[in-house]
Amino acid sequence: KLATTIPSEVVGEIHSVVVQKFSKLSLDDTLARVYFARICGTMAFSPDVSSSQQEEFYALLCSCVVDSNPRVWMEAVHCLAKGPWRKFETMTVTTRESAAQ
Repeated sequence: KLATTIPSEVVGEIHSVVVQKFSKLSLDDTLARVYFARICGTMAFSPDVSSSQQEEFYALLCSCVVDSNPRVWMEAVHCLAKGPWRKFETMTVTTRESAAQ
């Protein structure tokens, strides 16, 4: 069974790897991007994560929605659907020029 809370040191380590070292992550593999979306989704909606970190994870999750692989963007949408309704009320989805090509 998974723990119901995420220890703060684990949150800090995940934040360090995912957000601060994002440019160094190898996301060439489709499954790596799928699990990246899942991690971002878990952290974006976790009550154990600070609101500023949640916003960073949420932004990364939203960027997965415009992935070229259907498996990745469907997983990102699935993770977004698990979030609270208040996020959807204020959400705006825009495409980036590079993602649309």
